[in-house]
Amino acid sequence: MPDYAGEKTLEPTPHRRQQARREGHVAKSQELASAVVFLAGVGLLMAFGGGLAVFLADYCRTQLGGEPCLSISVDGVVDQWRATLVSLGRWMAPILGLLFLAAVTIHVLQVGFLFLPQRLGFDPSRLDPIRGLQRIFSGANAVRLGIAILKLAILLGVASAVLYGQRAEILSLGSLAPAPLAKQMTHVLLNTGLKLGAALLVLALLDYAYQWWRHEQDLKMTPQELREELQNLEGNPQVRARRKQMQRELAKK
Repeated sequence: MPDYAGEKTLEPTPHRRQQARREGHVAKSQELASAVVFLAGVGLLMAFGGGLAVFLADYCRTQLGGEPCLSISVDGVVDQWRATLVSLGRWMAPILGLLFLAAVTIHVLQVGFLFLPQRLGFDPSRLDPIRGLQRIFSGANAVRLGIAILKLAILLGVASAVLYGQRAEILSLGSLAPAPLAKQMTHVLLNTGLKLGAALLVLALLDYAYQWWRHEQDLKMTPQELREELQNLEGNPQVRARRKQMQRELAKK
């Protein structure tokens, strides 16, 4: 977007919003997408993880505890792997498909449908090492680094609190048999992941609110920008007056 001297105090016009959208400048938060996908993954594991675990346990039991196979053929190995992939796909396809749907949905809800083929073109300015160093050591990156450190500290605090609340279950793991041990560990991990996902979602919503505010501030216009935009949309006032004069002269004839 053009940056003219002056204070941006005027609300953006619809044309400026449309132009920014055509250029791919929209309010979005990658943190929100990551948090939603993470929460969806934990929820899908809680919904389908039991059946997937049973399938994997049966598969390992069959492969490691079955009768030895003394004759091996290429066709037999191919058939076995095909059957394994089909059986595994029955459990993994819903999980991966719903994760993909969640990722697409949260992006569409944030920015709508955007088709920007110009972003796929080669931009030589992106290879400029000076600009790259300026982006790395910019104030915006310093702010993002501080926010990332703060977010990491918050997540560590949440994880510590959740694990401390489950200390009795964790301490009892050593006395359990393999099957109950695996079940208890899965419960602890999923419960911890769910609480971390909720914390990530709260932080992501705050990040989205900040990104939306920052986007609105960037879209604001200076008086000079507004005047130039009106001239571009309506035409030069002198040319418009000259056109009207010519129309009046033609009408008299």
